[in-house]
Amino acid sequence: MSYAQLKSAKVHYTDINPSPSDVSDTVVFVHGLGSSQNFYIPLTYTLKKVNRRFILLDSPGAARSPLPAGDVLTVQSLAATVLELLEHLGVAQNVTIVGHSMGCLVALHIAQLAPEKVVGLVLLGPVYPSAGLAEVFEKRIPAVKKDGMESMAAVVPNAAVGVKASPLTRAFIRELLLGQTVDGYAALCNAIATSTVGDLSKVKQRVLIVAGSEDKSAPMEGSQKYNEEIANAELKVIDGVGHWHVVEAPQEVSTIVDEFLGASTV
Repeated sequence: MSYAQLKSAKVHYTDINPSPSDVSDTVVFVHGLGSSQNFYIPLTYTLKKVNRRFILLDSPGAARSPLPAGDVLTVQSLAATVLELLEHLGVAQNVTIVGHSMGCLVALHIAQLAPEKVVGLVLLGPVYPSAGLAEVFEKRIPAVKKDGMESMAAVVPNAAVGVKASPLTRAFIRELLLGQTVDGYAALCNAIATSTVGDLSKVKQRVLIVAGSEDKSAPMEGSQKYNEEIANAELKVIDGVGHWHVVEAPQEVSTIVDEFLGASTV
């Protein structure tokens, strides 16, 4: 296992094709709530890997990355941790950030914090901060503290997917949720509840927004709003998909992302 002890957190990560002599661009994957870097592993098999480096991480408080003691997590602090990891790994330029759900908020802040490093963003099912969103995630905190992660694992795999989701997809989502600690999950719920988008006028990079037509967790209105407010954004919709895009429709997501990255799938 690869861990990086950073100033802000201890982070578990996977680095695929790290040889500098072979790499022309780097793709960094930031997962959503109740998830892990393994959400993205299907893409590492289907995206063209020639001259492309993949860095996947478990965000602080999620999966194998412990919750930092005494710190309150925010989407801004999560973004700062990703940038610390990139510095730790010697990645200085030509970075595309792929975010899912909560990870989209993190990606947007990374783009604003390091415009010289980031050349593009892929936002899968982005949540848009609002009073209603904050209320939803504030209510999850006492629920998981009372009943544990089983309370989420019993509901989310069925409620948050579309018609294309297979029984294996639902089982995988359940395992991702059960792989979280209660305290870490609660801290990340709070990060979403207190989240902002920052200043979207500062996002000058190319941005691909991918929405599931049946996504109830991140409704289409949010994706459309991002598409209107970000200068260089484009929106694509995948039919029959809910909120867990990569594990519901890995090949479709891979094709769309690969086109955005400027290469074809293999």
